Amino acid sequence: MKRSFRLIIILTLLTISCQQLATTPASAREPSLRIDAPAQVDIGTSINVTLTLQDAEDLGGYETTLRFDPSAAHFNGLEHNMEAMRRIGRDIGLLGAIEMADGIAFGAYSCPVAECASSREGPRQDQGGQGTIELATITIIADQAGVLELSLAATMFVNAAGAPLTVAGVDQIITVQINAAEAGSHHPAPNAANWTGAGLAAADTGSFDLTGDGLVTNADVMEVALAWMLSREAGDPCGTLLDPSRDVNRDGCVNVADLQMVAANYSPDSPSTSNAGAVAEATFVVDSVADDEDATLGDGICATKAKECTLRAAIAEANLTKGNNMIAFAIPGDKVQTIKLQVPLPTINDETGAVTIDGYTQPGAKPNSDPLVSNAVIRVEITIAETIDPGTLEALHITSANNMIRGVAIFKFRRSILAFGPTADKNIIAGSFIGTDAAGTYAAAYASDGNGIDLRQGAGENQIGGSLPAERNVISGNPKNGIATHNGGSDRNVIIGNLIGLSPAGDKRLPNASFGIDINSHSSNNIIGGMTPGERNVISGNGGEGIEISHGERTVGNQVIGNFIGADVTGTKATDYSYNGAYGVHIEDGPVKNIVMYNIIGNNKKGGVVIDGYSTGYYPIGNRVYNNRIGISLDDRPIPNGKFGIQIAEHTYQSVIGPENIIAYNPIGIDVIGVDADFNTFTRNSIFGNTGLGIDIEPLGRINPNDVNDIDAGANQQLNFPVLTQATQYEVSGTACITCSVEIFLADGGKDAHGQGKIFVGQASANEEGVFTAPIGTVMVGDYVTATATDALGNTSEFAQNLRVVVAQQPPAPLLLYVPQVLR
Repeated sequence: MKRSFRLIIILTLLTISCQQLATTPASAREPSLRIDAPAQVDIGTSINVTLTLQDAEDLGGYETTLRFDPSAAHFNGLEHNMEAMRRIGRDIGLLGAIEMADGIAFGAYSCPVAECASSREGPRQDQGGQGTIELATITIIADQAGVLELSLAATMFVNAAGAPLTVAGVDQIITVQINAAEAGSHHPAPNAANWTGAGLAAADTGSFDLTGDGLVTNADVMEVALAWMLSREAGDPCGTLLDPSRDVNRDGCVNVADLQMVAANYSPDSPSTSNAGAVAEATFVVDSVADDEDATLGDGICATKAKECTLRAAIAEANLTKGNNMIAFAIPGDKVQTIKLQVPLPTINDETGAVTIDGYTQPGAKPNSDPLVSNAVIRVEITIAETIDPGTLEALHITSANNMIRGVAIFKFRRSILAFGPTADKNIIAGSFIGTDAAGTYAAAYASDGNGIDLRQGAGENQIGGSLPAERNVISGNPKNGIATHNGGSDRNVIIGNLIGLSPAGDKRLPNASFGIDINSHSSNNIIGGMTPGERNVISGNGGEGIEISHGERTVGNQVIGNFIGADVTGTKATDYSYNGAYGVHIEDGPVKNIVMYNIIGNNKKGGVVIDGYSTGYYPIGNRVYNNRIGISLDDRPIPNGKFGIQIAEHTYQSVIGPENIIAYNPIGIDVIGVDADFNTFTRNSIFGNTGLGIDIEPLGRINPNDVNDIDAGANQQLNFPVLTQATQYEVSGTACITCSVEIFLADGGKDAHGQGKIFVGQASANEEGVFTAPIGTVMVGDYVTATATDALGNTSEFAQNLRVVVAQQPPAPLLLYVPQVLR
């Protein structure tokens, strides 16, 4: 099948290098943006587009969009870089990347202190950056040859106070010829956004204290940043605003100017010195399913005008009450109590302490006690009002730390829970149903976005689920992904002990319409699962991938450990309700140094594990897959994946498959496709029972013949397989590439077959003449052996032609060891 050519386009956006504040008067020249880019590139090479702001003065922040034809290219990753601003004493807040229908939006703001998100103590630096300031690098992958247009549009620079800066040449079209040897098509950039209000002068400004706690802090900036993100996801930052207070400068749009104005007015005090909130700590008891606001904010009493305590009122009061606060439930009635929202709940943003929402305090509710599934009794569910379309409303946002959500069902929303920003850390979401109702029967239709739990823009060290049965979440029925993480800094999150894609009882399909878990865009060092049964996630029944880790080389260090992916909750069956609709685990678009280990991966319609690349070589280390059962159950029964056990695809380098994977009963064990899928190592795996080849290197479906001097090219550099010349019960001899490592296996096949290599029995290195003899064990006369070769670059071959083990004329001479004199 003809594969479309793809290109990595790396855009080093706004490469403006920040220097120390000038001690002499700034230049009188008008700031301008210069764009440098090559006119054409070859397929598979990088394009660096450099934008340089010249003669900048008092830079506070910026935003822009990069737009392109989504049928011709797709977004890969964004790397912010404003370290030089920090060197002058101004910390940086990051915006995006936000993926839109035809491109991305991103930017950054700065604050006049060394740490925007925590303490605001210390000297203030009210002057913005001067000279040149390096801001970001963005990576786009073009999927078609031809002329590709990239449009930088809706660009805005503001000074440290939030006022617009005039910069010449900010919006331009970048044209790149992709593969000059092919005519290709013209891929024009979409029309620029009609964000006409951006940058208009405001007659007056609104309040900078958006949370009502008497201070201007990071929590207030996060309220504007949330509105910035949501409006760009909707493609309309100048449309009807859900909360007009976030348009601080009253210019008709939510933009970086609003963020910069709030950040410029940070209070000098820390949150703990605020006078807001008279009660040290409190428990607010929700006694109504109504959705009314609190009558008197900040008085420490949860009461609407109707003298009821609603969930909305309780969150608002908890935010303004110092310390750690509890929201409990005592809603009259013995059935499930349903709270219906017209607008999102207040953001949980208390910087003085944690908020716990505990649905298990509602009479009749009971946490799960089952070790495998969930028998939790949920008595509080949160959903949309009848007048709201499913999948259009956000439920709950969190921008502060150490909060807990447990014992509730949240469903029919675009997002059920969003943890946003660098202060949204160490939160726990446990014992809840996310995406489905209290009965565990609701599932949403597919939507282009809409995640059950979303961790973004630096939300790190959060825990979803837990190792105890009572902490198990059911994360199923969401309109897109069950769980998603985005952006650098959204790191070190832990996802353990959950059911993701199945009903609470684990016996019915309740799919997240796309992926079970989606790790994105430089979100790194997250842990999915663990080494104990209690930490295991069952990630089955989803519409697409079980797990996807994607978008760029700086998506690193994520670990997928000990999960059941595509299997039932026992790990022993491939059922008609537990399959994932695409791959079990997909490492896509170049992430590196991620680990997949100790999982059961079977019953995934497209395949078990696939790794594809688009690496630019920034990291020299690939991904590792080891100690998994792929296509085989916990009790050794076949649970085959759809097309292969593992696939190494285009542009994938230096992945290591093994040791100790069992890859069995799939159509192909391991396949390698793409002429530049190179240096991939397969070592000490048990591969057997696959209906095709155990290792199949493109061209697929046949053994690739060895060539003289091994000069051919292709996937894994078409490394020649070893030629076995003699096999006894003691050793195996043969020839292979010079100095290559040769692994010997007991073969799952007979005469004339190539493999498969079921049991690793020995290893040796070929000498300078390409000859090897490997001592072996665990074989008997009459067995067949096979082998693989791996060269110094890490390329592993297909399996050698099997050779029958014969009786040795005499045992090999014992190995003589040199013993130093001192030990004799």
